[in-house]
Parts: sequence; C-alpha cells; structure tokens
Amino acid sequence: MPIMPPKLALLTTSFPYGQGETFLETEIPFLAQRFQVEVVPTWVTSSALATCRSLPAGVIVRSDLARRFAYTLRNNIRNLFSSVGGWPSISRTVRSERHIIPHHWWAMKRFVYSAAQGLAVSTTLQKDPSLSRATVLYSYWLTNAALGVALAKRFGHPGFGVARAHRFELYMDVSNKRYQPFQAEMVNMLDWIAPISDDGRDYLHTIYPAHQAKISTCRLGVVGPGKPTALPAEKSLRIVTCSRLVPLKQIHLLVAALQHCTFPVFWTHLGGGPEEGAIRQQAASLPVHVTWEVTGTIQNKQVLQYYEEQPVDLFVNVSQIEGVPVSVMEAMSYSIPVYATDVGATKELVNEGNGRLLSPDVTPQQLAAELEQFFASPDDEKQAMRQSAWKTWNEKSNAAHQYTRFTDWLLQLVA
Repeated sequence: MPIMPPKLALLTTSFPYGQGETFLETEIPFLAQRFQVEVVPTWVTSSALATCRSLPAGVIVRSDLARRFAYTLRNNIRNLFSSVGGWPSISRTVRSERHIIPHHWWAMKRFVYSAAQGLAVSTTLQKDPSLSRATVLYSYWLTNAALGVALAKRFGHPGFGVARAHRFELYMDVSNKRYQPFQAEMVNMLDWIAPISDDGRDYLHTIYPAHQAKISTCRLGVVGPGKPTALPAEKSLRIVTCSRLVPLKQIHLLVAALQHCTFPVFWTHLGGGPEEGAIRQQAASLPVHVTWEVTGTIQNKQVLQYYEEQPVDLFVNVSQIEGVPVSVMEAMSYSIPVYATDVGATKELVNEGNGRLLSPDVTPQQLAAELEQFFASPDDEKQAMRQSAWKTWNEKSNAAHQYTRFTDWLLQLVA
C-alpha cells in the first residue's frame, strides 16, 4: 500500500481566486509533488470568487472557507464578534502589543482586526476535520493568517507552523504607520520563518536575535527557457518595463527619459492599472524615433510569451519600493540585462555584470544618459551582460532550484 504524502494547508490571501499572488502559480506544482495540498484563501474579495485559476491535480481549494473569510463587511463583523470569546485565551499576546501600539485610531483598528482574523483562522485550523490533521500549516505571508497558524499551534495543533515574509508585511518602515501587528508573537510561536531575501532575513535577525536559527532565506523563483538567449539583431534599443501602472512604479519617469533620447527606441510596457490613461497621454508626445506600446492588463503567461517571441535588449525598473522583484527575475531568465533603481532587495539580483543599479532619485536626464550609454556599448559587452543575467537567474531565481530546496526543507521539518 503506497504511503500517503503529508498534508499541507496553504493559507493565501486570495489565490487561486482573482489575479493576485501570481508567484504561487509557479510554486504550487512543486508543493503538490510532495504534499497533499489544501489551499485556504483568507482575504479574497467577493468579486474575485468568480475567477478561479487552474491548479495541479490533487490540490484541493477550500471554497467554503474562502467564502467564510471573504473580505466583506458582514464577514468582518461576524469574525469580530465571534472572536470575542477567544480574547481571554490570547490575553498574553494582546498584552505584548500594548507597549508598541501608537495611540491612534488606525493602529487600534489594525490591532483589533488582526487579532479577530487571527483567532478566526486559528479556530478553523483546529476544528476543521481536514485541516486539524495537516502536518504543515504554511502561510504565504507574515500577516493575519500567520497569526492564526501561530495561535493554532499554541492551542495544541500538532502541525509545523511556517510563514514566508515578503516586504509590505515585514518591514516597519514600509508598513502602514510603521506598525506590524503581532509580528513578535508570530516570530516567537512559528517553527520557521522564510523571508524571500537576505535583506529580509538580516532585518529579522537584527530585531529578533534569539530566533535567528529558525529564520532563513527562501527565494522565489520563475521558470525560464533553460538556456541563454542571443543578442537581438535590430539596431534600435528595445526596452521593456513590466508592472502595474501605479505611482510607486514611476513609469512616468521612464517616459520622461525617453523624451531626451536621440537614438531609435522601441519601448513596450507589459501591464495596466490606474495610471494607464495618464501614461498613454504622456507617451503620445514622444519623438517620432521612439516607438511605444502599452499592453494593458495581461496574464503572467502572456508576459512570458512576449519574452519568448520578441527580441528585448534591456529591462528597466524605476520603482520607488521593491522586495525582490519577480519581473526582474523573469527578464533575467530570458538573458535580458536589467537597469533598476537600488531599492529593497533589488541589489541581490542586479549588479554591474548583468545590468546597472540606478540611484533611487535618478532623474529623467540621468536615466536617458544611462540608456544612451547602454545603446552605444559594443555588442560583445551586451552579450556578456546577457550571459551574466541568465547566470544570475539560474543561481538565484530558477524555480526548479528554489522550490525544490524549499520543499526539501519543509519535509525535513516533518521528518
């Protein structure tokens, strides 16, 4: 009789519903190869419930729990009132927050909601007939779901508690008003914390030195073509950007830089968003030797298809804030050099060998000069950068390497 693999409960924000958490589309096949996976979305909007992405065979999506935790006023009120009885049982956890909660309504709101949501998730993990037998409780974010995992373990759940840590939910200086509810308690009670960057690991090591042994970097990964690609033969500079069109991504800065370029450029932006109309209007005044296109919102598989079919010289990222940008990983997997602002953990991928780290305060004129210098570089230098970009992806962002290593570590936890 075959031995059944251990059961893993994967707590997400909305995945597989809606369009978010696209990185999980690549990770979940690796989890499904070695675990019985149940996906529990904990923050999905009602409108997103209409769209469910395909999953590997055998993966179960708890649509019943997705609806129970859906982000609606009714559910929020229900979770708040249903959790009241559980507050005495987490009085120590609540008291631990008192000395860091700023005396503002927004901090109290986050504090109360995080506790309520954490208790709701914890209760479900303990009482649900299937989830109560899970060997691994894996929260994809270090947020309310991770608090639920930590509390479930405190109340006796036998599973191992694991959480990834990305950026917005990790650093105090980028959170809402510099307050991350219950972070210390989560780090204390979980069995393993897996930041996606060395920068995140070092941050947690500094704040929680007593828990360094259970905090280790586990990078995200993307699937690439498997071998380096050649330098495009065209004589124009083909630039790609890829992001949501929101202010933090600063695509307007690149458009302004293109106004100063005196050489032929073909620029493509992959993605859409609230600023799409403004970016199109700004780009309409670009000089005639700058050709451009904005695709609007597209799926991740269409981004990769673009790289498969179209020649690209350079990927540009001028974002104000980043963790470890998946868009950069994807570009490098296709041997595309990257020019990116030195923010977040971008420096863990981009260097002088495979691109250029730009000042976070780079001006349009400075960016245009950088682009012109790249365009004028000899082909052998560009090809060397392409090979270095692919090598960086293969060593640091290859999905097969990163997610196999991650599942190895999970299995070691339960061995």
